Amino acid sequence: MHKKIRYDLYACNDDDSERYLMGRSGETYIATMGLNCSTANQFKSDPTVAKSEVVCRKSGYSGFIMLNLYPTRSTDFHQLPLKADPAAYRNNLAHILKVFRAHPGMVCWAAWGKSILSRDYFQQAAIEVLRISQEFGIQWKNFGPLTLGGHPRHPSRLSYAWVWSDFDVAKYEEVLKTSLAV
Repeated sequence: MHKKIRYDLYACNDDDSERYLMGRSGETYIATMGLNCSTANQFKSDPTVAKSEVVCRKSGYSGFIMLNLYPTRSTDFHQLPLKADPAAYRNNLAHILKVFRAHPGMVCWAAWGKSILSRDYFQQAAIEVLRISQEFGIQWKNFGPLTLGGHPRHPSRLSYAWVWSDFDVAKYEEVLKTSLAV
């Protein structure tokens, strides 16, 4: 019995312990940039991906791409290593760059939550991704209000009644630089 493929856009390492991207093809695209991937794969969703996809569809996007600042799977980000695996980090950034290159000017939803503060490499990845995205005219958005610390909210904590706002990349880079300096 073959499993039905739910997400036709999918990239991972050989044993699927790292997921670089997943999504569904469409006419118009939005990318959701999360923190790290959990259990979703090309055959099944998980709560974060499912909520993200609903928001994207309700917002008029037929195509959806899920990206993350770090590719290693974990249902609890506290279980991730304290230091990033350099190869995983590079491979993930290379896939993000491919998406940006393939869809210049696309909307990217900043959706990693305040948990970005739990690992320096999450913050460093965000700074690098935000800078790279500027080369491709990526339009950053957040859904709902920012946290008190100025971080975009994670999809697992969203209300479907919220609305999109422009995400101030320059201002957010300063938030991250300040937290890294502490």
